[in-house]
Amino acid sequence: MRYVFIINPVAGKKGAAVAMGEKIRAFCREQGLEAVFYQTESCGHARELARKEAESGLPVRLYAVGGDGTLNEVAAGAAGFENAAVGVFPCGSGNDFIRAIGTAEDFLDIGRQFRAPVRLIDKIDTDRQQALNVCSLGLDAEVAYHMNDFKKWPFVSGPMAYNLSLVKCLLSGLGCDLTVTIDGEKTYTGRFLFALAANGRWYGGGYHCAPDAQADDGCLDFILIRNPGLFRAIRLAGAYKAGQHLKNPAFTSLVTFVRGSTMQVHAPSPVCCNIDGECEPLTDITFTVVPASLRLIDPT
Repeated sequence: MRYVFIINPVAGKKGAAVAMGEKIRAFCREQGLEAVFYQTESCGHARELARKEAESGLPVRLYAVGGDGTLNEVAAGAAGFENAAVGVFPCGSGNDFIRAIGTAEDFLDIGRQFRAPVRLIDKIDTDRQQALNVCSLGLDAEVAYHMNDFKKWPFVSGPMAYNLSLVKCLLSGLGCDLTVTIDGEKTYTGRFLFALAANGRWYGGGYHCAPDAQADDGCLDFILIRNPGLFRAIRLAGAYKAGQHLKNPAFTSLVTFVRGSTMQVHAPSPVCCNIDGECEPLTDITFTVVPASLRLIDPT
């Protein structure tokens, strides 16, 4: 087995990923284990490194040492290679994807990572790229887009950056006109706060957006929230963050929840779209589940 660690030196705060990489190196020396270490140099580099390793055809474990973005790139690089399994040492600002699987302590335990079994989980296919966690259009995508500006501020953590960006976006106007079709059968039109397709359960540094989602059930959780207006949105924000929106009566007239395979979204004018934290404005996109398509190293 070949062990490869792809370290994103700018992930998280205070060089967390680099420090984790040094701990892994020390563990390998103590245990007499051979491993390969890379540091990424640019956006997309983790994908290139993972693809190069996977193309060897040899059994390989590819560990992303960084945040959700690094994990997404490594998973993209390993896509289609049955000899490659993907793991993660969560060192980013949010680390949302692993929350549906286990704790950060589980994934940061080096010994457990080397011994961990592999399980199959689903991915999300889009017109742009594949994703692991959550894709969305509307307010939450706008928030994800602008939070990067706040993350540059000193002493601002990932969750704090998300909350600051949320306040900014709430005060900038709410809602976007969308036509949403699920599995080619059910169509919803109107002004929505956002529409999301979830494989994982959390995003934005701790927002419990899809509390019932399972990453290995062969389906995606599609959640649409209609525009409630500014003041009502502010009142409901805490309940949404806590994952209460699917059962709280205050959301009954606002929320549509459907579990399915494909969601097509059309907007008459460009709307910000989030694909696992990568954001861009667009008018049309399709989200489709790709069942059992990622071999995930699971130390839980």
